[in-house]
Amino acid sequence: MCMKLDLRVLMFRRFGKRLIVSHGISPDAFVQLALHVTCYKMFGELKSTYESCSTRRFYHGRTECLRSLTSEVARFVEVVGCARASAEEQVAAARAAFEAHAQRAKECQAGEGVDRHMWGLQSLARVHQSSGYAKGACEGFEKLAVWNRMLDSFMSTSNSGNEYIECFAFGPTSRDGLGIGYVIHPERVCVCVTSFKQNCAQFSRNLERTLVSLGELFECGKCMRLSLDTKF
Repeated sequence: MCMKLDLRVLMFRRFGKRLIVSHGISPDAFVQLALHVTCYKMFGELKSTYESCSTRRFYHGRTECLRSLTSEVARFVEVVGCARASAEEQVAAARAAFEAHAQRAKECQAGEGVDRHMWGLQSLARVHQSSGYAKGACEGFEKLAVWNRMLDSFMSTSNSGNEYIECFAFGPTSRDGLGIGYVIHPERVCVCVTSFKQNCAQFSRNLERTLVSLGELFECGKCMRLSLDTKF
């Protein structure tokens, strides 16, 4: 079956890595939070998100999956959806989300992630089951609803830290989801959004506004005023 792939490129030029770092924030954590807020505003819920994380410190190391949707991210969305929340409360919630992201990144880089370990066990179970060595070996994974829901990554994301790459793109890993490749340059952020079904142009426009709002929150202390029932 032939499927058309939608692709949109957002070249965000208002600020980049230099300004984000000046506030003591991880640039990757900043962009990931913006992605989650944009996703929530468009689809009304937070969704499973995959981010590739390098494990190059290990011999033959490749990647671990960094699950960037944390409890702190959910808490931030809750805070910005509260009309009574002050700018200070939003900043505090955002910083908690940034710190949680940075900690999870360190754990994944150190080989302490969950996905690759579980995926390896599931792959072994499939081999043993297909060989007849262990009947029903895969049943535990197939019945684990949380695991299967997490594997269906609505947003599949990757951050390239290579300064010589202007931008890059790849297709979504979920039939209904988004593929998001981004490069955080010193003075700009380039984001490529792909999808088989979703409106990439709308997501890109909304992401640009979210990045502006997050930047203003830390630059000016201006409240983002994102309510749960307001669309961009």
